[in-house]
Amino acid sequence: MITARIPPGGGAPGDADLDAVARTSLYAIHSRIDEVVPLTPTTEAVARLRKAGARAELVLVDVPHYHTTRFEPHLEKAAEWLREIWRGKPDR
Repeated sequence: MITARIPPGGGAPGDADLDAVARTSLYAIHSRIDEVVPLTPTTEAVARLRKAGARAELVLVDVPHYHTTRFEPHLEKAAEWLREIWRGKPDR
């Protein structure tokens, strides 16, 4: 059973996936300065998920798309979030 999702590179769910994703928790990391993947679809998807009652987190960073090693501290926080989800801890 999928209990949480961390989409790579702003891979926000589309409307067809909304129902399935709304039953899980989502932690999206997206860069405000991403020169490849636009931010708007991710912010809109997170808003739709929250409206549907999902626990959806959006972390905005300032890291160019191809500078993958600079995402490391943000992914460490995502790992902490995932451990909380798996332990069943309440939202902070």
